[in-house]
Amino acid sequence: MDSYYDVLCEFAALLKDGHTAVNRPGGFVSPESDWPPLEVQVADGKYVVVRVNEIAEFEKNRIYRGLEIVEIEGIKDKNLLFPSELNSRPWR
Repeated sequence: MDSYYDVLCEFAALLKDGHTAVNRPGGFVSPESDWPPLEVQVADGKYVVVRVNEIAEFEKNRIYRGLEIVEIEGIKDKNLLFPSELNSRPWR
């Protein structure tokens, strides 16, 4: 089924009309795709875990929703990248 959609996507691209789209079943994510096991956001200048999957390693290391991250592998949170710095760093 994927090869059908691959060919269909190639055909739609050849149209170059700017509004023909091919939507695969299930959207852009295939059933075998995986999501990161946790999500971290910046809140009030602090890194906070906002979503955690139930994984034995997380439970063992007491990683839970609401946990504030103050250090990662010896790097203090103030030395980590804040979203306001994204525009000032070259990413190319």
